[in-house]
Parts: sequence; structure tokens; C-alpha cells
Amino acid sequence: MENAVKERGERLYRKAFALSQAGRRVEAGHYLREAAAAGHGPAAYTLATRLFPENGEDGAKEVRLLLETAERAGLAPAAHLLAVMDTHGLGLAGPAPAKGLARIAGWAKNEDPGAMRQLAMLALLEDEECAEATILLAQAAQRGDVPALLVLARARAQGNETARRISLPPLAEKLRTGLARLGHPGIALLENDARDAEDDAVPLKIERQELAAIVETLTALAGRALKIPPEPPRPPDERHVGEGGYEVLQWRNCWSQLACDHVMAIAAPAMRPSMVMDPRDGRMKPHPYRRSLNASLFPWDQDLVSAALEARLAALASRPPEHGEVLSVLCYHPGGEYRPHLDALTAGEGRSGEELARSGQRTHTVLIRLSENFEGGETAFPKAGLQLAVGVGDALLFRNADEAGRPDPLSLHAGMPVLRGVKWMATKWIRERRYRW
Repeated sequence: MENAVKERGERLYRKAFALSQAGRRVEAGHYLREAAAAGHGPAAYTLATRLFPENGEDGAKEVRLLLETAERAGLAPAAHLLAVMDTHGLGLAGPAPAKGLARIAGWAKNEDPGAMRQLAMLALLEDEECAEATILLAQAAQRGDVPALLVLARARAQGNETARRISLPPLAEKLRTGLARLGHPGIALLENDARDAEDDAVPLKIERQELAAIVETLTALAGRALKIPPEPPRPPDERHVGEGGYEVLQWRNCWSQLACDHVMAIAAPAMRPSMVMDPRDGRMKPHPYRRSLNASLFPWDQDLVSAALEARLAALASRPPEHGEVLSVLCYHPGGEYRPHLDALTAGEGRSGEELARSGQRTHTVLIRLSENFEGGETAFPKAGLQLAVGVGDALLFRNADEAGRPDPLSLHAGMPVLRGVKWMATKWIRERRYRW
């Protein structure tokens, strides 16, 4: 009987796929729902990832049920998304990061590479020299997890002794070419590492029992990194004051370089030419004043590491994590720029007015530099008379609106043209109220 149900679910799923390929999306959705109801894991996961972006948080409870079906069928990506939903409190009474972490720890014990990498990275956010975290990161890389490989290459370059004793697996040529085209710094690190590899570096193998012990050790450390909301941030390292008393605050080393490399790695597959929203019709369109690539990391693009890092950015503005829009990762090649613009929303007709009604004004913007080795690309505030160049992992915070919610003209800012190298940045906009996409 059980096999018959599985076979029916597979038939329905294949039918849905064929209809979707033929452009018959509505009919495909009908068969997809039937397959998911029959317990077919890929169908349940596919349907969940369709409903989530279409219905937003209003559909989160249904999405959770579908993802739980997919997880029971053994789909690790479903477990990863459920863990992110737990952390953000989507479809629940509120955030439950401990529940999300427990789910990821369980999958890490079962040798899922994505779960291993998330747990290791959370631990490394707390202690970059943690040998057990580096070992777990290597296990993820050896099982094909690309972000783990890129971060491990950085750890080796930084002189991490545990990382240097572990040989790195090769990266598939197609992935190498794509990441090199984007300018991810991990590719240069891997190439340098291949030339300078130590003779005694060897692949690392650990037994299942040892893996379970490492996961147990790292879960407590990871829990501190995933604390939502995070501890209040330290005072800013710099206060840049411009015309009219306009202030831009700077925190140095807000994120570690390992964290920056990780965010670039998970954003890379979603990178597309940057667009701007036309306030008249709400459609995203290309515009000559924004020359860059962009990836907006919605919950289904994230992991627990990016969730922890995003919470830290919202805390810089003294706002809860749920007030933050999704993290936007930007990539500028030579000549790339973002001409002077305001981040504040303007009341009136169209999409901007709807956005204001739903989540309130963009009160603050947080920018963080992710990459090294580029020239130009400073952040300029022409009306405030400021032009700032920051280091890797440094964050800038500035306000976009006055206390009445009106756009502040002094917040006009630009990303200056990149002269050499590739500039990666991350942006988080903070709203007055809980952000609802």
C-alpha cells in the first residue's frame, strides 16, 4: 500500500513537471497539490517554494506544513528552510531560534553538508579558532558544499592551523568559472592555495560517533551566535558628521571576513543585474543610474548564518530583526556605480504608498563592505559633504527620514564608481514596523 501511494505521488509530480514545462502553470499546480497531498517530498517542497514568495507571511503556516511533509521524505533543503522560518518566527507565534538550531544539528549528525556548514559557521562567528568548527566545515566541503569550501579557503589563507592541515577538494569547473566571473574572492584564494598547498595536508575523515560529539559541542557555541535578538551592539567606532549635523555611524569589524565570504557565497547563485522599482506601477526595471549585480536574500534563499548576521545589523539601528527588509547583496565590477539616490519611500500613488502603509518608512540604512582588493567605490553623501571608504566587515548606519517620516534630503547618497577590482556590499533597510514582503 505504501509503495502504491509513493508511485502515485511520483506520477502526479511528473505530470505537474511536464505541464509546467509546457507553460500550463495552473494545471501543473493542481497536480502538484495532489502529489504533495500524497506525501511526495519533492512536490511538497516545490509547492512550498512557490507559495512562499506569492503569499508572503500570510501563507507561512501552509508552507510550514508542506515543508514538514518534504522533510519527512528526507529533503534536507526543506529542513533548512524550516530552520530559517523558526528563527524568523514565520508561521509561529514568534521567533524560536533554538528550535531551528536543533533541527539543523540533527541534520548535521546525519551528515547533511549544508547543515554541517551552517552549524560550523555559527560556531566560527563566536570563535574563529574553534578547531571542531573548522573540522565540521571541512566535512561539509568534502561532501560538495561550495560555501563551506570558499570559507575554508579563507580560513587557510588566514593561517588557521587546523584548516591548513586539511586538503581542499576540487571545485567543479563550471562553478569555478561562474564564481570567477562574479569576482568572488574565494576563487583567487583557492588558486593560491593550490600553488602553496602544504605537503602534509590530507583529506579529513571522521567516524559517525566523533561527528555526533562535534555537533553536540558546537551546538551550544552556535546558540550564542544565533541569539535573537542579539546582544546590544558596542558603541560606534566613528561618528562622521557632515553638513547640517547629518551623522553617519561606523562600526569596524562588525562581521568577520569569514562571515563576509559566506554571505557572498550564498548570494552568488541568485545574482542578477540590478533593477529599480518604478513607483508608478511597482514594476522592477533596469535604470542607468544603478550599474551592478544584485541578490535579495528572502527566507528561502537564506540559512541560519545569514539570519544571525542580519539580526546584528538591525540591532545597530536599535530595531528588532523583524523590522529589517531582506538582505540585499550587491556586486560592482569596474565602472559599476550607484548614482545619488534616496532610500526613503515617498508617499503617494503606486507601490511606494502601499509599502509605507504595510511596513512604514525606511527609517535607516545599514551598509556593510564584504570584499577586499578594490579601488574606488566609496560611499558618498553629496549634500552632507561626506565621502567614506571602509574596511572589510565595517558597517555604516545612517538615517533616511526625519521624526515625522519625511525623506531627509541630507541622506542622498551614492556608491562611487569602482576603478579596479570587484566591490561586494550588503545593504539592509530598516522599517518603522515589522517588514512584510
